[in-house]
Amino acid sequence: MTSRRYSVTVDLTGVVDGLMEAVQDIIEEKTTDVFVILTSAPPQGTPIDTRAASNNWQMDFSDPMNPALTNHLPYILKLDDGSSSQSPAGFIGRAIDEGWST
Repeated sequence: MTSRRYSVTVDLTGVVDGLMEAVQDIIEEKTTDVFVILTSAPPQGTPIDTRAASNNWQMDFSDPMNPALTNHLPYILKLDDGSSSQSPAGFIGRAIDEGWST
């Protein structure tokens, strides 16, 4: 008896494209959730004195699989280290944790 081999090719492009789109949607939603938390009132969000720090958060979705939240103020890391009594140290990390856990 002779054994036969069969080869089947299945094009999964549509399935993969759909999954990638769903992943991109989730990433955008979670990044937006983090942005909302960071721009909210203390103690969850960025400390507010002049609103410069909270208003400086920017979202960049130019690379949908690797979005960026940025704040270019020179003292944003000092604020995150706890220099303001309005928000405890580590508020940025907590915002990321909370935004991605919901």
